[in-house]
Amino acid sequence: MKTTFYILIILSGLFSGCWNKPGKTRQDIQDINQVENAGEIQIDLPPVEINILDRAWLLLEMDELDPEVRRQIWIRFDSGEPFRFVGYSSCNRFFGTYDMNGHNLVMSDIASTKKMCPGIKMEDLFLERLDSIRRFEIEEDRLILLDDRGQRLVFEETELDQVER
Repeated sequence: MKTTFYILIILSGLFSGCWNKPGKTRQDIQDINQVENAGEIQIDLPPVEINILDRAWLLLEMDELDPEVRRQIWIRFDSGEPFRFVGYSSCNRFFGTYDMNGHNLVMSDIASTKKMCPGIKMEDLFLERLDSIRRFEIEEDRLILLDDRGQRLVFEETELDQVER
């Protein structure tokens, strides 16, 4: 009996170090931490796909934006709590918080710096679209943010040193 107890303690210590790595959602961690009465560890991992956290995503598609402006807009979702995102919208930096559960994504408390630039109306439109995002999908290594009306913002992963900041 004592041996089983010690084995469970050691295993929980080993697994807890792995579970707290960036990239897990709160639900993933709750699922992984389920332990059955018999001492067996149940691990319910989500399907394998690209992790959107702690990566920079460059905007590729937003119908209303000029292609040159789009290539200057990026976003990054940080994995630590509180769950925050940061980005650059071609002239100003923006930031806020997000809540993610599966593929549901709600962005809130969106704010930005307020430099005046020629494309400020387009920036405002982009930030309004971010505020209406409710879901995300991954298609062919691209991050797609969707609102309730099905409008899409399509991003590709990028290195921050390759984009305007």
